[in-house]
Amino acid sequence: MDLLQLKYFQVVARLEHMTRAAEELHISQPSLSKMISRLEKHLGVPLFDRHGKQIRLNRFGKIFLNRVDRVFAELEEGQYELADLTGLERGEADLIITHPLIRDPKFKNVPLLHEKMFLAVPPNHRLANQKKVWLRDAAEETYISLVMSYELTQTTLDMCQDSGFVPNIAFECNDAEVILRMVHNGLGVALIPQHWWKHGYMPKDSPVYLPLEDRHSQRIIGLSWVESRYITLAARELIRFTIDYFEHTYPSLTEKSANQA
Repeated sequence: MDLLQLKYFQVVARLEHMTRAAEELHISQPSLSKMISRLEKHLGVPLFDRHGKQIRLNRFGKIFLNRVDRVFAELEEGQYELADLTGLERGEADLIITHPLIRDPKFKNVPLLHEKMFLAVPPNHRLANQKKVWLRDAAEETYISLVMSYELTQTTLDMCQDSGFVPNIAFECNDAEVILRMVHNGLGVALIPQHWWKHGYMPKDSPVYLPLEDRHSQRIIGLSWVESRYITLAARELIRFTIDYFEHTYPSLTEKSANQA
């Protein structure tokens, strides 16, 4: 099994049509069919139900597709992360705001935000009246998340994985308020950062926010730069401005409040 096989499967699963998938991938239909058959043989289960020339992704295929989508999302996220780090090291960028903090002695990290993650659920949800919950309590739920290019989505995946499951992300969008409204309307649950509901995104019809007992339910957002490189006056001013901005905008979630807690 290789990435090319997985990419071909991803396209066939999306189109559920072998000929159209072959055209999109610019390979012959027989070659694509053979590759999918080899993948199914390797996995030991059929991924599609076949009815004549029609194919439909079956339950095995849906489970596997979810994993494959995560593989490619992780690879894309890794590319972004490496681009950020190499950009700093090459001097293409002076500063980056990042989570998690960069664990490398070459980099200087200034924590900007210490915040907890909360589970947002509909008001009539079975967990809505609980004072505290573990993330594993919501392992079988349908999740709503930001699109994969957002760091918060990776945080959701990492937290769920640490709790022993892969979340079923059924809806993705790029608007925090839309996510909270969807949760309130019973379309799923969501992992949200503390500042969403404490300092901003509070739609009229809000979901219920549940604190998590998991030890990994906190995150730190920080400002990072290469410590040995000269920092221009403009970059120093930006560092000062950024720290001041977070301290004034999120006074209860900054380094000062974390040290006082």
